[in-house]
Amino acid sequence: MAKNTETFPVSKGENGKFFGYADAGQIARSKGALKLFDAEKAAKIKVERAVAAEEQKQAEKNALADRTRGKGGADASAVKKAPAAK
Repeated sequence: MAKNTETFPVSKGENGKFFGYADAGQIARSKGALKLFDAEKAAKIKVERAVAAEEQKQAEKNALADRTRGKGGADASAVKKAPAAK
């Protein structure tokens, strides 16, 4: 018989904050430490975290571009030019 790997959003302890995902066996073995969390709130939190991660990546890219512009970028003066060929 295959193990059921369906996971559910859970909170840990009495604080009621989203903790993560656990399967039914993990919830049962936790002896009450893991409690079911509202699935809609969990989905919203997951989306907010994904958006925040993408915003962070974009901010890092923008900061790198600003530093490059501040240093003058890759301009032609950085390239060594050889004398003209005859």
